[in-house]
Amino acid sequence: KNGVLNETQRMSLKQSICSEALLSDANSKIRETTALIISYLAEYDYPEKWPNLLDIILSSINTACTQRNMLLLCGSITTLKQFIEHISHLQLPQIMPVLIPLIYSILSEQSIQNVQIRLDLLSIYQFLLSLCAETNYKQIHPSAASILNFINFHILGVKRQEFIDL
Repeated sequence: KNGVLNETQRMSLKQSICSEALLSDANSKIRETTALIISYLAEYDYPEKWPNLLDIILSSINTACTQRNMLLLCGSITTLKQFIEHISHLQLPQIMPVLIPLIYSILSEQSIQNVQIRLDLLSIYQFLLSLCAETNYKQIHPSAASILNFINFHILGVKRQEFIDL
């Protein structure tokens, strides 16, 4: 089978590509390419064959925030942005309670001034909102829904009723 990875090769690639070294490389092209490869693999393997992918990405983000490693944070957020484009509205109840507080905490962190990180986070947030608009708003986890309303009001200036009416 020319050009096709077997399952062992695929698993090895998944383990290697999620390394902090690649996600925090000083060369932005390497970080972006890493995110694209992870995203490509996720398109076919998440969640069935790669159920811990979101945990891996979130762990990298948490490590970056704890260590104040802006390159790792940038690479991890870019990876999250690429990955999130492959989820469906059916996964919202599982991911919203995790992602919305994370987005809010990073956006509200004064020490993180990197414009690309902020743009990527807002892009992720916008994508999640668009998925919410496609589904019943009340199906979202209650704590995530309240944080959505908080972000919409305090950061974006949107009143609660306007969001619910989406």
